Amino acid sequence: MSDPHEQGETANADAPIPPPTPLPLNLDYFAEAEPDARRARSIVLWWLCLVLGWVPYLCGIVNVLVVAQAYSSTAITSHTGGAVLFMSLGIVLSVAALFGFVKHRHGAGLIAALLVLAAQVSVSTCLGLSGR
Repeated sequence: MSDPHEQGETANADAPIPPPTPLPLNLDYFAEAEPDARRARSIVLWWLCLVLGWVPYLCGIVNVLVVAQAYSSTAITSHTGGAVLFMSLGIVLSVAALFGFVKHRHGAGLIAALLVLAAQVSVSTCLGLSGR
């Protein structure tokens, strides 16, 4: 038998085996403050603002209809102020949504807000001119 150290066959067997290198961790997570998620939530908020702008606006329309049908000067006076207030609040919400869409450069929202605002302002103008 020959000496194993002479042939070099088992020289590596005596050396310590290095530990295996750990695999890199692949972390899959959702970052709440991610810019795209924040932008998407903000756009949804502006859509809600645009839709909810119709609620006070339509309440103002109802007040205008009450004024048109009322025969009491007290009812006319109180509902005229309410009509102006509610219609103005609806227009302000629509303008806020418009600025929100402009800020985020959201094309569909911008077009929708412009159309809603044009409709609200034109109806308000017509009702205001017909009341004089």
